[in-house]
Amino acid sequence: DCRARERSGRRLGIFLHGTTRMDEYQGRTIVITGAASGLGAAMADVFAAAGARLALLDIDGARVEARAAQLRGAGRE
Repeated sequence: DCRARERSGRRLGIFLHGTTRMDEYQGRTIVITGAASGLGAAMADVFAAAGARLALLDIDGARVEARAAQLRGAGRE
């Protein structure tokens, strides 16, 4: 599942920036809406793995808090 999300992130990087270099996100803050599930959750995984700091937003506060806790538990910021 994580590998599929990484591949999705690479495709996302190509689409948005014309590059597959995710290291350019190291130390940057990325705001992700809809982060509790689906594409938003996948983007959170990819950007967290790339070393970005995340601001996760979702209409479902409990689920986005749980998602943030999962990422923090994995050593992400």
